[in-house]
Amino acid sequence: MLGIKDAIKKIYSVESLPKHLILFALTAIPAMLALPLNEISKTTELPTSTFCYGMLTLLVIFVIFLYMTGYLYAVMHNSHDENAETILPEFDWSFFRVFLKALPLMVVWFIYTILLFIITAFITLGINAIFPPLNSFGAYTIISIVVILFIAGINFVFAQFTKEYDFKGLFNPLFAFKYLFKGFKDLVILFVKLIPILVVVGIVNVLGVGNDVLNYLFVAIGAYLTTIMQFIVNFCYVQIFKKF
Repeated sequence: MLGIKDAIKKIYSVESLPKHLILFALTAIPAMLALPLNEISKTTELPTSTFCYGMLTLLVIFVIFLYMTGYLYAVMHNSHDENAETILPEFDWSFFRVFLKALPLMVVWFIYTILLFIITAFITLGINAIFPPLNSFGAYTIISIVVILFIAGINFVFAQFTKEYDFKGLFNPLFAFKYLFKGFKDLVILFVKLIPILVVVGIVNVLGVGNDVLNYLFVAIGAYLTTIMQFIVNFCYVQIFKKF
């Protein structure tokens, strides 16, 4: 099965290197714009010019988010092709359409996640009331684990969707659990192997806390590395999915 090293090779192939300049800009710009936006949000009285700037900034961030979500699914689509030199597609306007195509799936699975959270909370807190030794911390821990595992399974839904951009069978709420059970061992191994990358990305993002030039640089690098990590994770999800 292809893994993290294969993902990195396909992300940083010679063919894909020029694309990383655009990728860096598309990930760094929203992250850097968010810093002054955070400061603006702390102001109680905003002049009209500052308010307009804030709204325009939010619009830019939102549009880039839509585009990059579509791009992420296109990367996942390319990850199904083991013979591809690179999994990074050329940048064009089609990724807005990819996002819109995936939107119903995202909405439905978001609703499923909320419903699971509510159901798990009622059951767990009910057990806590009957069996006090569980205590609130234990109850919330169980709720968190169930929801996190469910979210981990949802990526298999999009691994199937991005193969042909087809919804068939993907609105079934049991789909995520089905592949989560099948690929649980592989997922544990994957996330253990990802720990060094997670540590590096985490350090870079922590260094971006602040409001000077150096912080902006770390925020930009952190946003780019976070996106690359998403590409790696989704590539590996596709490879795990293909085993079954």
